[in-house]
Amino acid sequence: NILYYRTPQEGEAHAAQSSRLMAESHSRRTVLSVATAVLKSATDILRRALVTPEMEVMEVLGSAHILSSLLPLLLANLGPVASSDPRTSVQVLSLVQDVLPAVASLNQRYAPPPPILNQSAQSIEAT
Repeated sequence: NILYYRTPQEGEAHAAQSSRLMAESHSRRTVLSVATAVLKSATDILRRALVTPEMEVMEVLGSAHILSSLLPLLLANLGPVASSDPRTSVQVLSLVQDVLPAVASLNQRYAPPPPILNQSAQSIEAT
């Protein structure tokens, strides 16, 4: 008969490692859930801004804390989470792709006019 012996430290170490991996996975899912909710709300606000009159848009977007505070903080801190797991990276990129068309449309719609060059600048460009 062969007797198998396993030290308790090996089992505890494996259990601790497994527990840590499960906690990290749960944390990533929670962060993605929050990010999805915030980005969907922000996208909704941006799309609504595209169909409202110009004066109201500036007031709405300027007073929306989701766009001025929450979204920038979320996106700044989402990078490390996205880089920790390939599946999470794909989900984060998908979320960003969803919000980009509305941001680009608003940027094009409300972009400031190009600066008017004075005569001396125009003559320099001509040479």
